[in-house]
Amino acid sequence: MDSSIIWGADILTIALALIVAIAIGLVYDATQVLRARKARGAARACAVVVGLAAISVCAIVNFAKEREWKHAYAEIHETVCAIRRDVANNDFEHALAFVSENATQTRALVSRNRGAVKVKDATISDFKILEIDLNEKPPRATVSFRVSVKGTASAWPTPIRLPYRLELELDGVEFRREKDGVWRLQDRYVVKSTAL
Repeated sequence: MDSSIIWGADILTIALALIVAIAIGLVYDATQVLRARKARGAARACAVVVGLAAISVCAIVNFAKEREWKHAYAEIHETVCAIRRDVANNDFEHALAFVSENATQTRALVSRNRGAVKVKDATISDFKILEIDLNEKPPRATVSFRVSVKGTASAWPTPIRLPYRLELELDGVEFRREKDGVWRLQDRYVVKSTAL
């Protein structure tokens, strides 16, 4: 996990602990004021306590959402990197483990080309998450990235292998977190530009 995320979590934990400590102190002061029959001061102290509690709850909820979003981002990025590694190793069967069973077009495309192409290198760049909806069932994300694949290819029945290079800019690539918790590529995506 990114150390900046952990550092941010530590700072937020310390800040929330301080807020809770201040709130406890104010509640104690409010009880002392009530004992002294100074209701006006007690009302002010209670208002401050309620305000601090509301701020604390909002901060905790926002932190939890941000943490969940960052976790999903890391999982999706790792899925794309795993697909790249498998393609670079010519392990198309394993790469298909990250493609949804419902993504029939993508699965058919991989099945058609896996024997004809021998990959020597594959890279991913410009990875961006355009949208994450963790409330949808199943959770969904839309991403964009560039793919570059280099290797050799042959067209059946010709046995001659020729240099092969493909560059794609993919936009609106949809991933869904399926029941087993794995983010898988769906058939919904747009090829913005292609270079062979």
